Amino acid sequence: MKRAVIAGLLAACVTVPAHATQETDEALARVRAIGKVWNGEVNARTRDIYLPLLRAAKNDGVTVTRDVAYGPDARHKLDVFEPAVKPARPLPVVIYVHGGGLTGGNKDSPGTPAEGLIYGNVGTYFAKKGMLGINATYRLVPGIRFPGGAEDIAGAVRWTRANAARHGGDPNAIFIIGHSAGGTHVAGYLYSAAAQGAEGPLVAGAILLSPAVGAETRGERENTARAYYGDDQALWVSNAPIGLYESYTGRKVPTSIVVAELDPTVIEAPAAELMARICLKDKACPHFINVRGHNHISSALSLNSGDETFGPIVLDFIRGTLATKAASQ
Repeated sequence: MKRAVIAGLLAACVTVPAHATQETDEALARVRAIGKVWNGEVNARTRDIYLPLLRAAKNDGVTVTRDVAYGPDARHKLDVFEPAVKPARPLPVVIYVHGGGLTGGNKDSPGTPAEGLIYGNVGTYFAKKGMLGINATYRLVPGIRFPGGAEDIAGAVRWTRANAARHGGDPNAIFIIGHSAGGTHVAGYLYSAAAQGAEGPLVAGAILLSPAVGAETRGERENTARAYYGDDQALWVSNAPIGLYESYTGRKVPTSIVVAELDPTVIEAPAAELMARICLKDKACPHFINVRGHNHISSALSLNSGDETFGPIVLDFIRGTLATKAASQ
């Protein structure tokens, strides 16, 4: 029964791509040609598809402050992307937290041909849309154990809350995107009162993008899960985001769960399960989208590439959430 519900949710929520250019259409066609498979080779091929588009993008009008420390660890760093010309009113803030399977990844791909472009494209995109963009990185396995990832997210959010205004941002309009393993840690923050601290969640909304929210007790990810969650597999289930959500009794924030049509099932199915559990427990379903034509990272890479198949989904969620908040005050 649960599988049928999840399959129905995924089928019902596929979006129709927005307008694009010949170059971005060709990029999406190449992504589709790879198919519904995910591994290191597909990761590299997808980066190669989008890198020329990101290199060609105009980044005029965006000021970047790099490698700002938000905590004591060498990986407690973030980049701030702000419009060079700011409107009179404070800007919504978007924090992006990259993926990497808990063991890798970075906010801006240092030391590679993509340095400053992947995932600097995300912060740049939101700054060009009149928002304050922030890209944050975090500690990695094996140098971190649960709940360290959620604690890192809490640190980045607290820094943003304290410093957004001096960069033109609104500390009461912070949104956070957790991508893949970044989604593990962001969801860990959203559903852990201990990680949040006494102040609760300091974000106005969250986007879980192709998030890793299930407990992978078998398969190629088992050793990584053991290194992060410990040896007791029962704790893997209770401490993975779905388990944390079930036990969480704190304040909830508006959440959008976004998966890609070509995401691996190990990502797609738990994300839909989390959505279904939220529907049943909260008696209200979160925003849920399955983006057509994209794979596990191409949705994020499409930002600032000229491809508008994914970005407007996030912008609509942010603007709609803020409008609802304003109407209720």
